[in-house]
Formats: sequence, structure tokens, C-alpha cells
Amino acid sequence: MQGNALLQAVIEGDIEKVRQAAADEEPDASLLVEAHLQARMKIVEFFQSRVEALRSRDVVPDVLQELDRRLEDIFSAAEGGLYRSGVDVRLRYYGLPGSVSDAEGRSLLHYVASCKGPDDAPLWSAENVRSLIKDHNCLPNAVDFQGRTCLHLLAHSASNACAKKVQWNERNQTAKEAWLSLARILVEAGGNPSLPDLAGKFPHEVAWDKGKLDLHEIFSKLFKKILKAIKSTATASAKALLLPRPPPEPLDTTDDLLTEALKLGLLEVTTMLLSSGVPLCSHPLVAITPLETAHSIAGIPAVLPALLRRTFRESRVPLPAFSSLLPFLPLACSHLGNSGCLPRLVFSSHKPKHTVLRLQGNTLQCATSEKHIASHMTTQATYNPKTPLAQPAERPPSRRRSFLAADISLR
Repeated sequence: MQGNALLQAVIEGDIEKVRQAAADEEPDASLLVEAHLQARMKIVEFFQSRVEALRSRDVVPDVLQELDRRLEDIFSAAEGGLYRSGVDVRLRYYGLPGSVSDAEGRSLLHYVASCKGPDDAPLWSAENVRSLIKDHNCLPNAVDFQGRTCLHLLAHSASNACAKKVQWNERNQTAKEAWLSLARILVEAGGNPSLPDLAGKFPHEVAWDKGKLDLHEIFSKLFKKILKAIKSTATASAKALLLPRPPPEPLDTTDDLLTEALKLGLLEVTTMLLSSGVPLCSHPLVAITPLETAHSIAGIPAVLPALLRRTFRESRVPLPAFSSLLPFLPLACSHLGNSGCLPRLVFSSHKPKHTVLRLQGNTLQCATSEKHIASHMTTQATYNPKTPLAQPAERPPSRRRSFLAADISLR
């Protein structure tokens, strides 16, 4: 069928084949969505030049819906331990990188580290784990919305069973030994046991609490290596051991890693940054947020704003109470009460918080994320302490980099 030929040409990204296949058939909205999902912007431009109705169409909701379905498909395969016939073929067909994450922020390596077979051994084979990391450029230190790496989940899920032997990593060993082998593979691939989750827990602490002392010993080795490097004044070695994590933004920066990746339309870099836990609403001194950038720049694949919108949707939590904002309000700008106009207001306190207020009609939208701010505004804000707080929808108290959001009604 001609439609199948056109779809296949879009997936392959061959613009000449697309032109040939489109000669007898007019591209429709589903093909435009596919081109955006595959990040084929030349094909997007070609379709929009051919069909006037596609030029003004907002494809982001359609792309987001299809992206949700595809990611659910990929992670269902990961949960079943299917690599060659599941995760691998789906990532390649959908044109998605191995650094994608599920609705809880978990990466594919989180599934590798936590899925258990009926014999209590890891569900994923050692060969498939290595192939996934090598072929799809997975980030070994990707974090979920609770700040946990795959090593945290492995420490929680690993079995201590020694009753019977299983075949894993081309060896006949106990389930406990198989999990220890998986831990070594992930650490050798760059997994860093010195990264705490948002609760401050390290993988070796989780292993200790669960009574998995051998696993605790494996995760403690990196700490001992760093300590040895420091004591021997081997600065370069210590630095190399400490580097595998997202670098903090300089206080005076006017750039943002995620924003720059979005501006250039880099799908894989964007997913890597998101899975490593960079904030969606980081706000350097001179820039709009990455979330705003993704929805304001023309000529980038719609899969990028869809990805950021999806991450924001899944990771939001309600602001506990209006009282939690009170420490920040004395540092806000006073023209809120004078002019009633507040396009964007950024303020901070001595705490490592970054807060943004936006006025939408008669609603003041407030967002807070963990981030140091270089400058502190000292003007006073006016507010009515009796103003009721709109009740946000309940969501689980889990958060990647603590981004809190709420709507405050103004009267």
C-alpha cells in the first residue's frame, strides 16, 4: 500500500522517498505526528508545504498522546525482561533513545535493576543488560522522581536467596550471586553508588537496611576509592571518581543545558538531561525556562515540548500549604500590589530554593524548585493572608529536584 510506503519513508527519514511516495497520496495529520516523533523536521516542513491544513495544526497534544502509548509499550517490554524482541526493536522503530523514562521517572536501567524472575534471579540476562547499555547509550546514573538511581532499586530488590542455583551471566550461581554480578555490571558501566536520593539515602545504606551485606560492600568500594585518592592527594583521580553526575549551574550563568538542547532540537540530549534529573524550570539570570522554550521556539520537533510537558505532568506535586511560601514573600517585588501586573517574578531566600510567580488573569501561579539564586531582591511584596489557597489535585509526594506548583487566587 502507498500509505505504508509513505509511513516507512518517514520512519527511515529519507526525504527523497517521502517526496516520491507523497506524489500519489496527500500526507495526513498522523504522518505529520510521526515525522515530529521521529524528529524529521525536513519532512515536517515538506508536509506543511504540501497541505495547508497541517501548517497551523497544533500537533503537540497528538504527539504527547502517541508518545505516552509508545513509552508504555517500551516499558511493558522492559518489565517482562524482553530485550531483543521487545525493548531493542521498539526503541529502534520508534526512533527513541535509551534514556527515556516512564511515568515515575524511572529509566530502563531502573527496570533492569529491579525486575525479578520466578527463580529470584534478575529477570534481565547479563548479555541483554550489556547490549542495552552499549547499543542505546543509557545513562547509568539516571534518577527517578524520588532521586533514586538504578543502584537504589537494585539494593531494594536484590534477593538474598542461596537455596538453589540459577544460570546467569554464563555461570551456575545462586540468585544472590547473580544480583551481585548485576551490581558489578552496573557499577562498571558507570553507576555511581555515592549519589543519594531525595531522602538522603545512598544505595549502600539501602543494602545495609535490607541486610544485604555483600551488596553493601560492593557499593561501599567507590567511597573507599575516593577516600584513598583524597588521602594520597591524587586530585585528578578523585575528580574522575566524583564527576559522573549533572554539574551544578554556576551562580552567574546566563545559559541552561536543557534550554540549549531544546533550541538545537536535540532529542537524545534532551532525554539524557531529563533522566539525569535537571530541573524543568531552572531559571538562570537571563533566559526563559526550558519548559517555556520548548513551547515558544518554531522549527523544533513537537516531541520535545511533548516530552517536557509529560515530565512536568507526571512529576508535579501539590504545594502543601500557603504558609510554606511565607518565608519567601518578604523578598518579592512590591509592584504586585501597585500595578497588578506581574508577568514573571523571581525571588529567593537564604534557603536553596528558586521561586517563580506568574500572573494569569486573576490567578497568581507560583512555582518553586531547589536551586541557588545569585541575586536577592529586597523590595517588599503586598499580599492578603486571608486569600484562600485553591486546592490542587492530590499527587504522590515524590519529586525530581523538588518542583512544587500551586495556583493562588487573587481577589
